[in-house]
Amino acid sequence: MHLRVGVMFGALTYTSLGSAQVRGPSLCVPGTTVCASSDGHGGVQVTGTGNAQASPSGATAQGQANGNANANGNANANGQGAGGGQTNVSTPPQYSGGGSSYGGYEGRYGFGLGFCPIARVGVWSGFKAGGCFTISFRFESLTFEMETQLLYGGTTNAFDWTFPLSFVIPLANQDSLFEGGYLRFGGSPVGATFAHASDGGSFVRFGLFAGGGYELELSRALTWRVFDARLSFDMATKRAMDREGHWVDLGLQLGTGIIF
Repeated sequence: MHLRVGVMFGALTYTSLGSAQVRGPSLCVPGTTVCASSDGHGGVQVTGTGNAQASPSGATAQGQANGNANANGNANANGQGAGGGQTNVSTPPQYSGGGSSYGGYEGRYGFGLGFCPIARVGVWSGFKAGGCFTISFRFESLTFEMETQLLYGGTTNAFDWTFPLSFVIPLANQDSLFEGGYLRFGGSPVGATFAHASDGGSFVRFGLFAGGGYELELSRALTWRVFDARLSFDMATKRAMDREGHWVDLGLQLGTGIIF
């Protein structure tokens, strides 16, 4: 068998030297699965039923092809792995903000300081007058306002010092948070009345109120509170709202003022 293979190689070598660019027919060794043919480039390619190749040029070509195939497979695998990794990276949510947000609130907001004269008439306590100082925190649909009021007079010639807290609901504020009508609801959680002992003495008081008003913006820095009207229900820790010994008092309060 070795002799027949040698004769076949010799014949093919002679054929390749005579015509280096023409691919010759395949010659097979009788009784075996080994075949050989010219590759058209001056080389000999031996093939069989397996994947082995015996010529130098053929073996080298097959090795390069396998190498490239493996490299491509690795490149594809790595590319897919990197792509999968990127899809799992999450981006933190972005929140809009800037000058129109306050503590997470989106929309208009404002802050105001106010001074106001007040007159109050009680069913049993009589007429009292005084003033107030206010601080307001204003948002699109709601305003929270803190006050301190000091009034004097009435049937007992007493001082009433209270600290009302209220929620103000604007009725129309499309153009400004400091203009338009509003409704008010609130109360005074703590206060005190100071009077002579002959007029009932001093006592702690608290109350509830509801009402409404109207504001007019004069400039970007100044607002006129045209009027602020409230119906009130006040209670005392003892019967000293008046000289008749009432411990509750119904009243009407009316004020005006300036908001900065």
